[in-house]
Amino acid sequence: MTAPGRGNPLRLLHVIDGLGVGGAEVQLVLLLRHLPREEFAHVVCHVGPRDELAGEIRDMGIPVVDLSVTGRRALRAALHRVRQQTAVFQPDLIHADGLYANPIARAAGLAARVPVLTTMGNTAAALGVPWPPTRLTLARWTIVLGNRLTGRLSRHFMAITAAVRESVVRFYHMPADRVSVVYRGLDLESMVPAAPPEETARLRAALVPPDSWPVLLNVGRLARQKGQEYLLRALPAIRRRYPRAFLLVAGEGLLREHYRRVAAEVGVADAVRFLGRRSDVKLMLQAADLFVFPSLYEGTGVSLLEAMAMRRPIVASRIPVLEEVVDGGAVLVPPRDPAALADGIVHLCAHPGLWEPMTQRARRVVEARFDIRQNAAAFGRLCRQVVEGTARPAEAAVRLPRPG
Repeated sequence: MTAPGRGNPLRLLHVIDGLGVGGAEVQLVLLLRHLPREEFAHVVCHVGPRDELAGEIRDMGIPVVDLSVTGRRALRAALHRVRQQTAVFQPDLIHADGLYANPIARAAGLAARVPVLTTMGNTAAALGVPWPPTRLTLARWTIVLGNRLTGRLSRHFMAITAAVRESVVRFYHMPADRVSVVYRGLDLESMVPAAPPEETARLRAALVPPDSWPVLLNVGRLARQKGQEYLLRALPAIRRRYPRAFLLVAGEGLLREHYRRVAAEVGVADAVRFLGRRSDVKLMLQAADLFVFPSLYEGTGVSLLEAMAMRRPIVASRIPVLEEVVDGGAVLVPPRDPAALADGIVHLCAHPGLWEPMTQRARRVVEARFDIRQNAAAFGRLCRQVVEGTARPAEAAVRLPRPG
């Protein structure tokens, strides 16, 4: 294997759960786009069958390998194909990201004697339960156990927030000096409120009844993690204060019909619209009045970052990750509490003078911490350090003055 260095790009084999349109997948595409071509070479392998972003990666000249196989031996087959890729591509580093991708990448790295860098994109709560796992299906329990048992095969971990880093150290019983923080990033040049008012007005008119106010927007998978049920149950109290309040929910998931039933149960079926997956989230953020993010746990919350970048007033859950991410740029309320969520939204609606300083603060936070250009550079540096054996627990946080 040719040693990476001057004139020799660092070879990165990325193993990820899937290439659907999600936070981790979009982030990988952004990293690939912003890492210098002359310094890094890539192959991307995805374990799950979703591949909406595969074409975009191939358009960058990067090979994409579909590892998805069904049946009882699926993971073994995926591992075999990753090992084939290591033999052909001869990577300097394997980068793993995902509950299923992690043990496969670690085992392949062990077999090929290639160091592994594991991205941790969520707190241990993403596994479904605190450790030790309880009330999981056998398959889920097996993959959780596999992650835990293979953790020490990773040479280094990259957590996407400091709160995730703390969770990784606890879950894996990992020394803190083996976990660095590199925030996820946005392409901030594209995240500006650029649509003309008439275009925003047309979209709003197409989505909500006339004279609706406030128009609340939530973007995320329809899953318990995202807390949309608490927002639906908060809506009656919001409408008692603002009878024309209307909620837009953008995202797909297994709980769609359940949430429709919840909306009918609490009497707000006529004040909610489930939009499914949308490709115009930036325009929707301009058309909405408030962004609401009642998640129970997160790694970062990419749609929250987008709302911050687009200078939307935000009400979100007061959980450690989101406290770190918003850093004064949102109203935070206790999770799992519809009454507190309703109070936070009503309070923000009743005090529009809070909106401008809050949204300016949010934009400053994303510019300081979540710019993909600086985050891709930090990722590239960390990859080199892991290969060289010099990685240390780098801290990505940029300390902003607390709002007055």
